[in-house]
Amino acid sequence: MAGNSNSGRRPKPTAIQAALGDKRALARQATELPQVVMKQEPPDWFKPSAVWVWEKHYSSLTAMGVLSETDLLAFIQLCKVYGALIDHQKKYQGRPDYIPVRDSRGQARDIKEAPWLATERKMVQVLTPLLREFGLTPSARVGLDFTPITPATDVEVIP
Repeated sequence: MAGNSNSGRRPKPTAIQAALGDKRALARQATELPQVVMKQEPPDWFKPSAVWVWEKHYSSLTAMGVLSETDLLAFIQLCKVYGALIDHQKKYQGRPDYIPVRDSRGQARDIKEAPWLATERKMVQVLTPLLREFGLTPSARVGLDFTPITPATDVEVIP
């Protein structure tokens, strides 16, 4: 949550509220400036994992009316953080989450959390509000009535 401690929850985008059937959102949507949606390509400087996130979510978010040209900076941030988290998890995949603390005789006397877990936790703390802003968490989509997407026969592999 951004802002001070009493600023409250961030509002859902009007497009998501309208999809939920909120009559006030439908009326508000008619008076709001039209959302400009242009076909955008991911920035050239994106890492492959960030490009994968972009390609995975861009078309569905624009189709839902949640992503417009004015939202691109936030979406770029979402792709960067999500891509960095994917890279981080790949780098430390298979390593233990906890490390034994040994005394002078080499005996394990305690365990401590691996330092890469703290980094991952911070990335998730930055990523979660961004996902919520775009309706990419399960709780943000409760009650949405979009046509179901047929599952793909191929499994997508993260680059």
